[in-house]
Amino acid sequence: EQDPWCEIRGAGVVLEPLSPKGAAPNPSSRVAGPSGPSAASPETLWHVHIDGRRETLVRRLLEARLAAGELPPSALVWEHGMALWARLETLPELAAFLPPPSVPEPEAEATGPQPGLDWTVPDIGLELVWIKPGSFLFGGSTLDTMRDCMLHDGFWLAKSPITQIQYARVTGRNPARFRGSDQLPIESISWEEALDFCAKLSKKVLTGCTSPHGFRLPTEAQWEYACRAGSQDQFSFGDDDTQLGHHAWYAGNSKRRTHPVGSKRANPWGFHDMNGNVWEWCMDWHADLPDRPLVDWIGPSTGQDRVCRGGAWNSGTEACRSSSRQASNPKHRSPFIGFRVALSRAQ
Repeated sequence: EQDPWCEIRGAGVVLEPLSPKGAAPNPSSRVAGPSGPSAASPETLWHVHIDGRRETLVRRLLEARLAAGELPPSALVWEHGMALWARLETLPELAAFLPPPSVPEPEAEATGPQPGLDWTVPDIGLELVWIKPGSFLFGGSTLDTMRDCMLHDGFWLAKSPITQIQYARVTGRNPARFRGSDQLPIESISWEEALDFCAKLSKKVLTGCTSPHGFRLPTEAQWEYACRAGSQDQFSFGDDDTQLGHHAWYAGNSKRRTHPVGSKRANPWGFHDMNGNVWEWCMDWHADLPDRPLVDWIGPSTGQDRVCRGGAWNSGTEACRSSSRQASNPKHRSPFIGFRVALSRAQ
């Protein structure tokens, strides 16, 4: 008569005794567990089922450990099954029969942009600055005409406007009017062409990233939040427009053309050319800003013109202020208008 199976509670282990001839017991004879150590001979072979795997143990090794007092006499009893399993893992003679220890799969290395960190887009050297959520005074030329605006989600924004070489590497063309340096900002680009660049850039560099981000144009609120960089003044550097020439290319110093991006001082958050050089397309349809607190403002759902921000190489000081805005048809191309890209984190 063969011994019943011995199941060790909670460990996922079943011991299946075999007769010396190797005949397997009838599975229907399985019971909850013996009341004490098995009466099988020391030469009896055991099969152990561990987490669905079936290995062979030699009974006499257990008997030897029992005889030496290294295992309690009740080691095979149901109530002491877990203690037995803990000891089995330490027996060198049984190591070859036990399943290898489970090793957790290493976490896949994160790829692409990570919230809270700046990121440089590979291949085209596009530097993105991470901007954390926050609130600011939005729109208006004075404190009395500004309204509170809250942005609940962090995002990335390009440190500078898209350059001609960056645009050419993504789209294969360069329609800019002004030439002489591949670091000049791209211009003569419609709003629709700027969106097309964003879609192509996403496909080019974000495929295979661990988060499903997508490049786009910044909203008007995001643009001004980055431009102000914590300031409530006319410019991020204060209200003194005589200092604008240190920070921007505008009508007073541009010699009627664009200039390489990043050649003027950055604002406190590290952004260049937020004022002057080229107007920058935003995502929003143009409309009057509501005279009330705003939350994650994205403008109206329809309209005729899109918002441009920041002023250009032909602009006066007033047009280069942080709150300055203008409207332009999304199909319009102008040597005064370029863009920079934004990137939102995955939700």
